Formats: sequence, structure tokens, C-alpha cells
Amino acid sequence: MPRAGHVLVFLGFACAGCVSRAAVRAAAPLMERGLEAVSEEEDVRLAESASGANLKILEAALKEDPRHARLLLLACRGFAGYALVFVGDEESERARAFYARARAYGLRALEQDRRLRGLLSMPMERLEKVLKACTRKDVPKLFWATLAWGYWINLSRDKPEALAELPRAEAIMRRVLELDEAYFYGGPHLFFGTIYGSRTKLLGGDPDRAREHLERNLKLNGGRFLLTYYFYARYLAVQLQDRQLFERLLRQAAEAPAESLPDQRLLNTVARGRCADLLAHADEYF
Repeated sequence: MPRAGHVLVFLGFACAGCVSRAAVRAAAPLMERGLEAVSEEEDVRLAESASGANLKILEAALKEDPRHARLLLLACRGFAGYALVFVGDEESERARAFYARARAYGLRALEQDRRLRGLLSMPMERLEKVLKACTRKDVPKLFWATLAWGYWINLSRDKPEALAELPRAEAIMRRVLELDEAYFYGGPHLFFGTIYGSRTKLLGGDPDRAREHLERNLKLNGGRFLLTYYFYARYLAVQLQDRQLFERLLRQAAEAPAESLPDQRLLNTVARGRCADLLAHADEYF
């Protein structure tokens, strides 16, 4: 637990750049709990204002201690979450910019592990070997960094340099899948379901594999993680032009209680709203 004096110093002077590294490190658990508190919030406007402030405090802390692996990972999660929850695909350029920032923090977090330094340039064979040495305790940093990375790639499909990074991101997430497929409510399966379901076969999409991953995700979280329904409908059902599947998924999510996952109340609240909106505009997709 951080000492009260350190936390007060940190919160009082973070933005003025007057924080010692000791204070930053002492306050890191508090900032992590702040991220959790935002995830539990049901008022989207309150959560958005709190998230923005928290992210700038995180960046101020990282200016003081730029190699703090825990804070780097929090920044990765925070900016990816902000893009996902408060921006969305409708503002694709803005969302892509936030995912790019999340990706940068995530890769910096991974590179605090000596084994993973230079992962963007190391040969794929070596990367696969390094990943085999990773264990379950490495799952959080591997998952969050790659999730942000994958969403950035998904919104950068017109940029060959971004698409060229996809095999590395997929290799890392495959290892996460092997180590803990249920992590973050089946998150590795949602990653692959979205990646395979959002692209045509010509561009590497695979509807059958996408469906397998998405259905496995729903089974692992008991259908309580409502964002899966949105991605399932928005990408795979539209790709297949299966309106019946599209409408069934969206109705299930729109009628589900956001509090089915209390620690993800915010994400579920937003997902329900997006599902209802997507359903109302179904004619635009079919």
C-alpha cells in the first residue's frame, strides 16, 4: 500500500512536474485502483471526465519515471480503453491516434523485459522462441500491449507498414491464448474473432475461425461481456450479410443488464447503447 504522504504529494504536484520517483512508485497501486473504479462506473460522462484526468496524471508520472513497467502498462490499458469506450470506430482517425499511443506504451512496457527488447525487428523465429519461454505471469503485459496494437492495426488497414506488424501481434496473442484463454473474459478469443471477422477472405479474414473464437469467448464469460455481441454483429454478421444473426446478437446485448459484470459496468453500459444504435440502423448494413 502506498503511504498517504506519498499519494498526497503525487496528486498535488503531478502536473507541475514536482514528483519524485519514490512518490510515483508509491502511488502506482492507487492509480491502478483508479482505473478499476472508472471501469465500475455506470455514468458515462463522469467516467469520461475522470479517465481523461487520470491519463494525463499517468503521463506526468511517466515523465518522471519513463521505464516504470507497471505505469506503462496502465497507460496502455487506459488509452486503449479510452479509444474503445469514449471514441469508437465512428471517429476512426481519433480512435487510431489513441490506439497508437496505447500501442507505444504497451510496446515500451514489453521492452522492460529483456527477452522482448527489439521485438519489432527480431526475426519471427526468434520471437516465437522467446514467446515459448513466457509464462502465465507474463499474460497481462502480453495481452494488453497486443490488444492495443491489434486495434491500431485494424484501423490502419490502408497502411502497409501497419499491416506488416500483424503477424507479430498475432504470434504474441496466440501465446496468450495458449497460456490463459480466459484472461479478461476470454479476451484473446475476442481479439482473434475481431481480426478474422473484420476482414474479407482476400485480406486474410476467416469467417469460420472468427465465429469459433467469438462463440468461445461468449462461453468463457457466460455471455456477460456485452462488447462481444457488438463486435460479433458489427463485423462478422455484416461480413456474412446475415441479418438474422445480426439482429439476434444485438437484441441479446441491448436487453442484458450492464451490472451482469459489476467490474465492467462502464464497458457493458456503452456496449448496450452501441448495440441498440446499431440495431436501429440495420438497414444501412444490409
